[in-house]
Amino acid sequence: MDETWAKTRRKVEQSKAEGDHRNSLADQCLDKNRKEGFSMSQHAFKNMLGEMLEAGSDAPAASILSALLALTKNSAIQRKAQIEMDAICGTSRSPSWSDFGKLPYINCIIKESMRWRPVSPLSMPHRVRRDDVYNDSLTSKDSMILLPTWPPNHSPQYYPPVLFQSGPLSQPPSHSNLLRQQHRLRKSRPLYLLS
Repeated sequence: MDETWAKTRRKVEQSKAEGDHRNSLADQCLDKNRKEGFSMSQHAFKNMLGEMLEAGSDAPAASILSALLALTKNSAIQRKAQIEMDAICGTSRSPSWSDFGKLPYINCIIKESMRWRPVSPLSMPHRVRRDDVYNDSLTSKDSMILLPTWPPNHSPQYYPPVLFQSGPLSQPPSHSNLLRQQHRLRKSRPLYLLS
């Protein structure tokens, strides 16, 4: 991989030399290292940049593959998504960020596939604001808790066992309907945590 990341670094440096200065992590690290000197070997520096690139692309790729699997298993949902996409973008262009609000069905498909097959086993760390007792167990103020993503997102009490409930095009898949009840669910569903 050393040559792969060396080639990528050369491309970044060539772009900078041609006046294309970007606000990327690679540009920032190269600028800092030019001013202050390299705090690590060139080999380690190239691998650090490469590993950050890999880490940033792995989770989105896994999410996309889950969504594709879900759509393959649910051709009726795929057809509805295609109808929505064609109505907004036609067949001549891909969607852009300005189309985001006009594609609620596709947005719900993405969210539902992320619920169905979460990329990470744990959610983002949360800090407890005050001492809390749950099931006779004390969680102290300022403790860090990590919530698992699978149990609360697969509880049959709150989510149907069928992926992507069918419905008319105007009714998004099941995840969207549940988002409307999110506030009520937060107060009533069990809490799963590791502290």
